[in-house]
Amino acid sequence: MSPTPALATRLVEAIHAGTLRSTITTLRASGLEDPLLAEAERAIAALDRRQDQDRSRWSQRFAEAGLEHRLAEPEPGSLISVPELIVAPEDVDAALAEVERRGLRRWTPSGGSAAEAVRRTTDRLMLASVADVPERVTIRWAETPPRLAPLAPRIPDLTGRELPAGLWPVHLLRRVARVGLTRLGRAPAAPDLGPLLVTPVPLAEALMRSLGLTSTDVVVDLGCGDGRLLVAAVDAGAGSAVGLEMDPDVAGLARRRIEEAGHAETIRVHTTDAARHDLSDATVIVMFIAAWAAAEQVDAVRRRVGPGVRIVAHELEPIEAGQPGERRPLFTDDAISVCHVWTT
Repeated sequence: MSPTPALATRLVEAIHAGTLRSTITTLRASGLEDPLLAEAERAIAALDRRQDQDRSRWSQRFAEAGLEHRLAEPEPGSLISVPELIVAPEDVDAALAEVERRGLRRWTPSGGSAAEAVRRTTDRLMLASVADVPERVTIRWAETPPRLAPLAPRIPDLTGRELPAGLWPVHLLRRVARVGLTRLGRAPAAPDLGPLLVTPVPLAEALMRSLGLTSTDVVVDLGCGDGRLLVAAVDAGAGSAVGLEMDPDVAGLARRRIEEAGHAETIRVHTTDAARHDLSDATVIVMFIAAWAAAEQVDAVRRRVGPGVRIVAHELEPIEAGQPGERRPLFTDDAISVCHVWTT
């Protein structure tokens, strides 16, 4: 039995407002029985268990490594498990090294002037793994954001030749210059796609099943990472899928996953810039990037494709693209999200 549109909308609104737990309690108290509500309850219970386990595990790891730290309390209403460990500024490098030793990666450069610029302009850094059910952790080294936070460089300002740490202000100047040139129309806006994150495999599978894909669909993943959404798309019924990934090493991971899944004949991966790749064959375009970047990218993709193409993103936060899209909640035992769909 399909859930009522009204219930799906209410749950989406609760996810965006950070009130999913209280909304579920209210709906149950009203006597409502619905499979979607039961899915939401199971997902919340699994998330709460994982949050407790992750916090305990990371605190124990830091204690074993001899790192002084304290655990921040989870944000009220949070729907992802990201333990936040607070360390002294002088222990940041050791803390990051310990997290990276456990297989998690930072999404900003790890050395030279770029790393120092990040440290001087932010108060925390999130690292994440690329496991089927990814692990995430945040290291924080200050109680409040630094005064230079408004000038914090983004990924395009941190790339290029590595410079000595003492030259970290160069990246702030790059940020100011890039913003100025963009406003003057003398340079294109460089997209900031946010931190390196991957979709949990069970959520990728649920997302693709929800789209009702058929053998006539060609699914294109912009920034396909290790290919998990591509495999899920073909498994869910798509006729073929194409992944676009700039990082050659990550594209190699995608090809390996696709080969292992037995889909080498139906999925192709191109090591290329998605912003310049031809999208004319796509019937469904998917992306998994931060909400603030997704809105801009949705509008940019819409201008590049013909009518009838579905543009799909999943994100816990609202995505305020130029044209409203459809929204529906996604619940699994490993993740909670909202599927956003725009049809051109």
